[in-house]
Amino acid sequence: MARSSGSPDWVVDAKQTGRLTIDLKLTPATLNQGGPARILALSQGYLAHNLIVGQEQRDLVIRLRRNNAQLDGQPPFVAPEVFENGRSIELLVQLRPGRLQVEVDGKPAIDSPLPDNALSTWNDGYRLALGNEVVGLRGWDGAIERAVVLTPAYRDNLLAPGNLQIPEQWWQVPVRLRVASSDIRPEDVFAAFLHFLAFVPIGYALIGAIAQPGGRLLWPMVLIFALALGIEASKVLIEGRHPTALNLAANFLGGSAGALAALKLRRMRRSA
Repeated sequence: MARSSGSPDWVVDAKQTGRLTIDLKLTPATLNQGGPARILALSQGYLAHNLIVGQEQRDLVIRLRRNNAQLDGQPPFVAPEVFENGRSIELLVQLRPGRLQVEVDGKPAIDSPLPDNALSTWNDGYRLALGNEVVGLRGWDGAIERAVVLTPAYRDNLLAPGNLQIPEQWWQVPVRLRVASSDIRPEDVFAAFLHFLAFVPIGYALIGAIAQPGGRLLWPMVLIFALALGIEASKVLIEGRHPTALNLAANFLGGSAGALAALKLRRMRRSA
């Protein structure tokens, strides 16, 4: 991994002008890479990007934040059958108002329309990394021999001495725990709503099972929170699932709503 200490100066210029060129020369060490494996990343982490240039087996994958795209730049742009094991390629990625053009060894590989203001959606606080994500977890195996970024006002040789930091070691938060505090996507809100609905009857049933008439609500609420926390934490053990703070809150609020509804109904019955 090599990464910037902060957001590169050219990001704001790229946002304002809609123009960015990335000139790369690289050699993959293996075709058994996916995720996609990050050759270049301008991102917050593996769930939120401005731009990703990556390898997915033999395919070149470009993820670009733009209008009507997700925070991670999907759906991606794909150039198939670009990489060969151990073969060096020259890669030119050009972003212009209304256009994405990618050349591999001087030949067109991607030519796709974009909104005129596509780069205006970028987050200008994201850092840049070569060979990995800025937080790790998506390492690319190969050699990068040239990496130059150009905007109308900047020319940045990423491989110049001292330009990027190369940490000798770093600590990575496990993937499923990292997701717990990541950006919230639209599909996450719907999932959280389902969690809320699922816990309403649980909270209702707990009041009926353990709460005494006129008793305190404290212990039922403690049990609801413990159950909500336990269910989210157990996802760490399930492949393809992960805990999130949003779902934990939804679980607890749904259970609390069910408990309050049960208490309200109980009081109405006593007063009837």
